[in-house]
Amino acid sequence: LNLGADQKQVLSLATVRDRVAVVMRRNPEKPVMVWGDQNVPYGEVVVLMSALQDAGAPSVGLVTEPPP
Repeated sequence: LNLGADQKQVLSLATVRDRVAVVMRRNPEKPVMVWGDQNVPYGEVVVLMSALQDAGAPSVGLVTEPPP
């Protein structure tokens, strides 16, 4: 979650949802993007995207990068 100083800190899904909800209440047009890698099962990405929408993100984008 690119909020705060330690962007690589592991956060629970509930924490991510709560923090995003706070941001979305302040700035409802804030873009929400998800970065993943090949080690993250797609089902987990879907659960995350659903939680982000529940937190108030009107749309959630996936960032794609070509494989190394």
